[in-house]
Amino acid sequence: MAEKGETAWPTLPSELAHRVSMRWLTIESLRVLLERQSLGIAPERVLLFTGAGVVEGELTDIADTYEQSVDSANLQVDVASATAHIRTDLWQVFADKDGELEPVDTAPIVRLQNAVIHTSNATIHTQELAVFANEVIGFTTVRSSMWSAQQ
Repeated sequence: MAEKGETAWPTLPSELAHRVSMRWLTIESLRVLLERQSLGIAPERVLLFTGAGVVEGELTDIADTYEQSVDSANLQVDVASATAHIRTDLWQVFADKDGELEPVDTAPIVRLQNAVIHTSNATIHTQELAVFANEVIGFTTVRSSMWSAQQ
């Protein structure tokens, strides 16, 4: 357990068992850096540069279990986390039927909250967004929304 003021190292999501995407690991390292820097200051947002445009948001963890990603009482679902866990279960169903089945990729997911997607002709606001890590071609951080002052 981490001491006060220290960031705990994350555990590898179960869907990445026995394999890891270095792109996902890099983005997870960015999340740890943001956690370490946010002690006593306003939380930073990330800018993820993709082929489709810039995605801005708060980098958050994938829930450890499917049950943690679904809040039935409040009718809320952490879509990125729930999908990642269902994907693992679905993979197991197919792998049980075909012992030689191998994944083509690991398709790690990056989860953002309070996301804004900026493309050449639109700006889309969403409470949550899952981005495949392999779609990220660059990243940086900002103290607050770069576009909020322009709107």
